[in-house]
Amino acid sequence: MGGLEPHCTIPITLSDAGVIKMCPLINQATDMLMENLKTHADSGNGFDIHRYYGCFSMDVVASVAFGTQVDSQKNPEDPFVKHAKMVFNIDFFKPLIFLSIIFPSIMMPVRHLMPRTPISQVNAFFIGVIKDIIAQRDQQPSDKRRRDFLQLMLDARISTEFTPVEKFDIANSNGQIEESPATQKANHTATENPPKVQKRILTLDKIVGQAFIFFAAGYETTSSTLAFTSFLLATHPESQELLLKEVDEFFESHTTPDYNNVQNLPYLDMVISESLRMYPPGVRFGRVCEKDCWVKGHFIPAGMIIEVPVGVLHYDPEYWREPEKFKPESSKYS
Repeated sequence: MGGLEPHCTIPITLSDAGVIKMCPLINQATDMLMENLKTHADSGNGFDIHRYYGCFSMDVVASVAFGTQVDSQKNPEDPFVKHAKMVFNIDFFKPLIFLSIIFPSIMMPVRHLMPRTPISQVNAFFIGVIKDIIAQRDQQPSDKRRRDFLQLMLDARISTEFTPVEKFDIANSNGQIEESPATQKANHTATENPPKVQKRILTLDKIVGQAFIFFAAGYETTSSTLAFTSFLLATHPESQELLLKEVDEFFESHTTPDYNNVQNLPYLDMVISESLRMYPPGVRFGRVCEKDCWVKGHFIPAGMIIEVPVGVLHYDPEYWREPEKFKPESSKYS
């Protein structure tokens, strides 16, 4: 992937309006998850819930990013599932792989020594999947096409104009699309200063690449967060009762959760935020120093990469009272 096009195109699909359109697809995968979990709950036997959350994440990504309906929970031999898992079939505790995760910039010179998954085979499979979906959807009326992440990228693919980020429209609390101030101003002055048309190029390779980014960013992070949250609730029954009460009251007035009405679940938000604090899916984040500076007696030259361990911040008592304890309410005041 190269150029600036992906950075300018993808935010459109991830706007409020774009996410609202994808909620029904996420709910379908959620229904499959709940059906499978209910089977285990009724049996009373123990089971590996992380595996089911991993399958759920896989189903959501397959549906939203690749436009493919799968049930990896019941059909682990599905070709999509098998090829997707090949990407993550890596032993992260091998020294070179572990160091590349912790110190990516330092390991760049020796990246050719890293064990590689059969990338060409995986790429060929997913390119074939997307080509087939494009061919199918090109034969469908526009109002009959599935409104997923892939379709929004396909819509951007055939667009002839580039839309600057500052002109994105937004969805209000009722899910209605409102023009941004920049869009209103642009429409008002369009006749006086016609905008220059810029060609947007979103190739098949870039579409596949963006779908993979969506997959890599959402698969393990989502499944791990759900698993840790379940563990924390199971070991803190008082928090579990409060959350259950909130959810029960929510469904007394709502039949289906969506992008807007889940904003009425504040305690759920606190629980997930606290889970992310205690068990962050990312171990560190990096920043590049833009100019020479001194920090507490240490000279940091321009261009130096600063790696910050997330856990140090999340367990710092200066910002969190009793950071070792699960206290969902603390996220409200963070």
